[in-house]
Amino acid sequence: MIETQARVTRVSRAGDRWEVALGERARRTDELVLAVAPESCRELVPDEPAFAAAADTCRPVHAACLDLALDQRPIGSNFALGLDPATYVSVHSDSAQLGPAGGALVHAALYLPVGEPGARDARADRRLLESVLERVLPGYAEHVVHARFLPKMVVSHRLYEAGPRPWFDPELPGLHAVGDWVGGPFVLLDAVLDSARRVCAGVRGRRAREQLALARERAA
Repeated sequence: MIETQARVTRVSRAGDRWEVALGERARRTDELVLAVAPESCRELVPDEPAFAAAADTCRPVHAACLDLALDQRPIGSNFALGLDPATYVSVHSDSAQLGPAGGALVHAALYLPVGEPGARDARADRRLLESVLERVLPGYAEHVVHARFLPKMVVSHRLYEAGPRPWFDPELPGLHAVGDWVGGPFVLLDAVLDSARRVCAGVRGRRAREQLALARERAA
């Protein structure tokens, strides 16, 4: 069963199963997988030590993002990186058909300092991205059909630094987490998929052990 536009308001243990409250309704399941940020995991299951540790330990990475739809592909590079400040520009439509023929889809990002206190000047961040775009794609502004600015998007829920990378494995039975913050040697989407593979393998292993135990019980 797939439910859309159903906000999870509460997660609780109901006997040996998990109960997920969706407003006035509830669903029960043997295995519960949370694919949200560590702070959300802690809010939903405050008694899980791994979620509390992840929420306190993981430092998220944010970026100001400017997405542009252009009616014409300007002359210029299709990819650029800046070091100071850390910026990124990519013409995604050069690699895939993402719009009408002759147009262009461009993405620019400014990586924000990790753990920076206080509010940023979003308008200044946008002006900086626009100046970078003008250097990479001169005259782009004349061809903008639609622009979307997102001042503080999550790039990763966990900044990976040098040293051991502990896993945040839930201790409560039947509870699992999937995300780029869970742990392991990977980052971004690779980290998400790796954590998902671990969860699937764990659920299959648990089911296999339960079936084997039941078969032995019946044989006895």
